[in-house]
Amino acid sequence: MGKTNIKSLPDGARADDLRRAWEAFVAQSSEAMLVTDAKGIVEFVNPAFVKISGHAMADAVGKHLKTLHGQVEDKEPHLQMWRALEKDGSWKGQITSKRADGRLYTEECVISPLHDGAGKIAHYIVTKRDMTHEHQLEQLFRHSQKMEAVGSLMGGIAHDFNNLVGAILGHSDLLLEQLSDAPALAKRVEAIRDAAQKTAQITRQLLAFSQRQQSEPRVMDLNVHLQEMMDMIQRLAGENIEVDVSIGDGDMQIKMDPGYLDQVIVNLVVNARDTMPDGGKLNLETASVELAGGMDPDQPELAPGVYVMLSVRDNGTGVPENVGQRMGLGLAAAHGIIRQCGGQLVLRRQEGAGSACVVYMPCAADAVAAAPAAREVKAPPKAATQSILLVEDEKALREMTKEMLARAGYRVVCAADGEDALKFCEKEVAHFDLLFTDMVMPKMSGIALAERLKKSMPKMKLLVMSGYAQDAKFHQKLLSQGVNFIAKPYTMEHLTRRVREVLRMP
Repeated sequence: MGKTNIKSLPDGARADDLRRAWEAFVAQSSEAMLVTDAKGIVEFVNPAFVKISGHAMADAVGKHLKTLHGQVEDKEPHLQMWRALEKDGSWKGQITSKRADGRLYTEECVISPLHDGAGKIAHYIVTKRDMTHEHQLEQLFRHSQKMEAVGSLMGGIAHDFNNLVGAILGHSDLLLEQLSDAPALAKRVEAIRDAAQKTAQITRQLLAFSQRQQSEPRVMDLNVHLQEMMDMIQRLAGENIEVDVSIGDGDMQIKMDPGYLDQVIVNLVVNARDTMPDGGKLNLETASVELAGGMDPDQPELAPGVYVMLSVRDNGTGVPENVGQRMGLGLAAAHGIIRQCGGQLVLRRQEGAGSACVVYMPCAADAVAAAPAAREVKAPPKAATQSILLVEDEKALREMTKEMLARAGYRVVCAADGEDALKFCEKEVAHFDLLFTDMVMPKMSGIALAERLKKSMPKMKLLVMSGYAQDAKFHQKLLSQGVNFIAKPYTMEHLTRRVREVLRMP
């Protein structure tokens, strides 16, 4: 930064013009500007400084620059700034300062010296720019990158985890069929199966938290789903937060993907928890409400009708209005999910008095709710008339699925991967009614295998399975193209029903 000598400025009328131009520039600048003496005592501030810092012009003049920065927890950047000024006479960088109302903000600061005729520093010119919004965006971006990495890790884990859980569920179903005359043993297998179902649910909830799950909308009861999530909600809230749930009466049926609903609830709970760092109370409430529409400010902007409401309230610090208008990534994701299902998320926040996130979802009372998975499978046909090529790289899951399909009356040929399947078909000149293949496999994907086999078996149906959550977007693309899909883990009843559906398709 070059030296500016205050005696080098022109005299007379030209100096007056320059001074007026400078004063206009300083007054209209969007950047905060200050002038201090050689000791850092403020002599002048512009209107932008008053707006950004909240310090009145009369209060700022006469105070040391350190005072206007305020007392912050991380003092090291400020110390580095003053050390640089003592050594070099100038400094440029970012620091955290405190506004007059006590709120912290990030500012980019440039301090330049103004020298007198003897070459000594007579003044400092300080320019500041509020970088709080840019800093928040950077933090959100870094957070999203971390969540992406966590989601990728969870997706890989879910693939292996779902295979193991699927094997437990499948073998439990097979055992239960053989234990009709041994109720004591059947009861133990039932307990194993129930534990596996809960494990699968926890996996789905973890994937919901990382925003990675396949979308399979179905009709369900919000009250039942919320009660099933209570253990996870309490863990997310923490030991220092009391969780209270108020279950409403009436029609509570909604239609959406259970994993997406998990994601909405998790994000709302985490958002509320973060406003109560010292503990507090979290209230979740459900109700069936009828909205009249119109311009009522207390109601969401939705068409008239019956809606299922979920409210998540806290008694935390709340959020100031100017901050509350900006949603974080979690709330933005929840908002997008609710909008997709025809509902709306409304934020009601009051500084110092807690906050509430209220979700309205269309009631699906006239739709048929998904029935619990049945434990019994229809008796297999007397003679198997249809053949299935099963391709799965996980041995335990492959053998279990083969037994399931065989018991349902199908002829089943297994292959460990796509290349093995192609070799078998070329050698045996076989014909199959259905290709039931994993999507993600070594050497060749299930879709690539299907495209190869379709050339010799154009009438062969295709059913794709996967528990690999990282391919959620790809799954949606396949579904939009009419590709039949089943998610892992699956039960015997779910599998056989889905296979029958696909084989009956024209």
